[in-house]
Amino acid sequence: MPPPRDPELTRQHIIDVAAEEMRVNGYKAAGLADILEKAGVSKGALYHHFASKQDLGYAVYEEVFIREFLQDWDLPLSSDEPIDALCEWLLTCAATATEEALSMGCPVCNIAVEMSGLDEGIRTRTVAMFEQLQSRISDALETAQQRGQVRSEVEVGPVSAFILAALQGAFANGKYGGDIETFKSIVKCLANYVASLKR
Repeated sequence: MPPPRDPELTRQHIIDVAAEEMRVNGYKAAGLADILEKAGVSKGALYHHFASKQDLGYAVYEEVFIREFLQDWDLPLSSDEPIDALCEWLLTCAATATEEALSMGCPVCNIAVEMSGLDEGIRTRTVAMFEQLQSRISDALETAQQRGQVRSEVEVGPVSAFILAALQGAFANGKYGGDIETFKSIVKCLANYVASLKR
């Protein structure tokens, strides 16, 4: 597909193509030559928008993968009944999971595992993203607690960290273990735990 002529659309087109390459092949294995060929742009056009492959990688990580990851949580965390909404969301994740999706894994977590020890920019972006998301979960639970929807003894900070870590662990187990039924069981257990927070 030829790239759009508008500079901003061209930039977005390059990001979209690079994101697909990184989603399938990983961060390091996504080659610039393949990205250029599939995007239908010259190296000069790419470097007009991105100073380096690293610069392109950061743009993909922030503007595609992190954005998608955070948006996935918008529905349950914006609900007036976050416990019920989180449980329903988790059970939907379990019910709709496919072996193909699990084998590909979560792009954010894949890149974080692959690159955080090698690239400080990826590491700091990953830490900031998880801190932001943990804060959002904590805020939703605290608001629900103030409304009398969550048991008063629940420590929302550690609980929020646990929910996030447990779900990411479930996805990692699904990717590396390849057992979709185990993945579904783990996520259902997490949903039961979230439900136990309810007053």
